[in-house]
Amino acid sequence: MSEIRDSLSQGEDGRIGVPAGQKVWTTYETVMGRKETIEADYLVLAIPYTSQRAIRKSRAFVPKQEMAVRDVRYVEVTKILLQYKRRWWEQIFESNGQGQDGGLVSDLPIRYTMFPKTKDNAQFQDSKRGVIMAAYTFEQDATILGALTPERQIKIAAENLDRMLPEANSLDLLEAGASQVFSADELAGGSAFCYFGPMQKSHFLETMQADDWEHRVFFVGEQASFTHGWIQGAFEAGLRCVQQVWDVATKEMKPQ
Repeated sequence: MSEIRDSLSQGEDGRIGVPAGQKVWTTYETVMGRKETIEADYLVLAIPYTSQRAIRKSRAFVPKQEMAVRDVRYVEVTKILLQYKRRWWEQIFESNGQGQDGGLVSDLPIRYTMFPKTKDNAQFQDSKRGVIMAAYTFEQDATILGALTPERQIKIAAENLDRMLPEANSLDLLEAGASQVFSADELAGGSAFCYFGPMQKSHFLETMQADDWEHRVFFVGEQASFTHGWIQGAFEAGLRCVQQVWDVATKEMKPQ
């Protein structure tokens, strides 16, 4: 459990604070279980709202920000990667006049498969191997695959691809696999990314991008952007936050 606070007083636990509006305190627990406290002029929250829900604060954010943290919709995702000793899909795609890469959508458990770009790909210059995102699943599809063991996930993904493209004999070429179940990832807050529900963008986004605690706390992350689910959204929110902090800091530096 983490804690952030903008105002503390001397107490039995020995914590010392400063008046609200001057400093922000952040208390966190290290991997060794020891609690550390940091004092700073500003705090930037870059973690998902699903993780922020577990953080204890000395006082609430503005009501609409608190509502966004609790209510904004997040999406569960499970991904499965498979490595093959040979990029068998290139020959199949080329024989059908479809280039060497692309994607497949099916009603099998893996749902969506993405094949890597081959042309001008430096990773493939000295190797015939290839890695594909065999499964990219969302919501209930992600939950179903995510409930399986990693070994079972890899086995199902490989068998699904072999079922769709049996002429490749891809099971004989399989070398390794890995999976990422975001609903079981503590650092991801149990979800992959934010995806607004009906009316949530118009109701919450402006507040999600605004600062709080008298210009001491700022919010970034793809959820506080116009581009959910992509690293571009995180960059976009980060650049916006830099400008916000700069504006506040420069105003505070000016003589009164």
